[in-house]
Amino acid sequence: MALPTGSNFYAVSENLMPTRTAWNLGKRLADMALAQFDVIPEKVAAVVWCVETVRDDGTMVSFVLRLMGVEPTWSSTGSAGSIKATPLSQLLTDLNTVRAASGLPALTERPRVDPIVTTSGLFRDLFPRLLINMDRAYRVALAASYRRIVEEHPELRTSLDYVLQTLVDAKYTNFRGNESLDTNYIAKHWINDTLKYMAMGLNAIEAGEIAITRIFAPPVGDYGAGVSKGAEMSWTWNDRSELAEIYFNRMSHAYSERSWGVSMPYTFKELLKGVQTAYHSRSTNLYGVADNDDYFDYFGGLSMAIEMMNNGRAPDLYVLRYSNPANPAVMTLKQFIAMEYRTRYLNPDWIRSILSEGYSGPRTIAKYTSHLVGWEYTVPDLLDSAFWDAYFDAVVADRYNLGISVAYSRNPYAAMDILAHFAEMANRGQWDASPQKLAYIAEALGSYVAEHGVSCSGSICGDRELMKWLSQYMSADVKGKFTSALYAATGAAIFAPEPASDPGENPVTGPVTGPVNPSPGGSSGGRTGSSAGASEGGTGPQKSYEVKETPETLNEKQDFPVYGVIGIVALLALVGVGYFLGPGRR
Repeated sequence: MALPTGSNFYAVSENLMPTRTAWNLGKRLADMALAQFDVIPEKVAAVVWCVETVRDDGTMVSFVLRLMGVEPTWSSTGSAGSIKATPLSQLLTDLNTVRAASGLPALTERPRVDPIVTTSGLFRDLFPRLLINMDRAYRVALAASYRRIVEEHPELRTSLDYVLQTLVDAKYTNFRGNESLDTNYIAKHWINDTLKYMAMGLNAIEAGEIAITRIFAPPVGDYGAGVSKGAEMSWTWNDRSELAEIYFNRMSHAYSERSWGVSMPYTFKELLKGVQTAYHSRSTNLYGVADNDDYFDYFGGLSMAIEMMNNGRAPDLYVLRYSNPANPAVMTLKQFIAMEYRTRYLNPDWIRSILSEGYSGPRTIAKYTSHLVGWEYTVPDLLDSAFWDAYFDAVVADRYNLGISVAYSRNPYAAMDILAHFAEMANRGQWDASPQKLAYIAEALGSYVAEHGVSCSGSICGDRELMKWLSQYMSADVKGKFTSALYAATGAAIFAPEPASDPGENPVTGPVTGPVNPSPGGSSGGRTGSSAGASEGGTGPQKSYEVKETPETLNEKQDFPVYGVIGIVALLALVGVGYFLGPGRR
């Protein structure tokens, strides 16, 4: 295909998707994923994204098709055409070939798996033909058991014929088969759901069409799963079920050839019951799973939704990694993010490179930290306390001597966000931070606010309870300036001035060893309490002393007015004598 150059730039054509190359890769990934199971799951969930599709030419779409046991056909020009069912015998042979290569025993069956697909608003808008082809693929898989369904459930023939009419209209032929329902989970689930919806009062046509619906996305004209916004405002919810409900409200819109963006929350929730495995993709080394908030927004949100619909059992999460198509891999999400944080967020060379970008360096660190927090809320067991300790040491305590305080001085408001996120994780119980590290965070954040003013981004002005909790770890002077700034910014009574207290004592960690100076050249580099063994200037540990009143000093203060009055009278008498007896006055 040759296209003229000009203002109407042309990137990809969905008419060509999936390409043959993408199909072969997606097919291989699906076989690799299923080869890990000794018992093939009836249901799985998968996320299909627009930008990934642009990069991979439909590899993830091919993955979904292969799970169903169907495949695309192509014209002589390379355009992807109709979908057809792959024989079960061929599916089993291919699967056992992959298992044998991994030293696994052969299976006796390879059923058609029922994948529940969630996708993005961008995919919906830019690849509607691909979406419709996926919808048709479910109907092709269902039709593979057509004769068996009609034989065993004659009352469903009207429903079944209506569901398959879209294939007839698209000029599909020879798609009705006689496969056992035991090896066709899409057909098995369709029968159960159609009967259920008919029992609820829907007519045969409505029940059958809803029962074949499998693709969900945000509302028409809208984007995002909404979870990232909820994670940013964590003080607005108390339980993760509230965050999951945001996901359900946003992602329960069904898309098919017949219905576009219809809200079906009940259907979506019911489909997620029984799902124990979910898949997403990464087709590039440029981005990981914490580069932006979309990954935890969609994939973390999906995991949380599945967890809520399965009595608290979270699904096993996998990332299909095919940045190198010659060596694809099916990795657990935990493996993938561990690889990512070892090479990035805990890597001094990576941190140094990011911080060399001036103002945007701290902003980038703050962004990544925010996304890691989002993963904690959606998949709580993904990152452990040891990670947060190591991450704190790397990007706050400057374990690698990268000049963190100097770099953060170029964007103190981003530094405030970073510190607030660490405090948030400690307060929420995701990070078992030591009192010394909490004092470090508190003193640094308080000092930034005292010097630069409140940023009021994220949780600093929003999560007032968090900031009040954190202030207990500050020295009295810093705490006073910090709460005064927050009171001026928010007017919240929780930050109203308190009676003056002893300035030398931190009520939680004991005597404060020195003030945090977030500016370049600061003597303590943001360390407080026992976490500051020595200042940056090498002057060694500093001490502060607490002066307390004893009964003796208290009595001395009470006696002062009497002796003071006598002394003042005597002094005035001497001055008067000197004046009258001085020179010239004899």
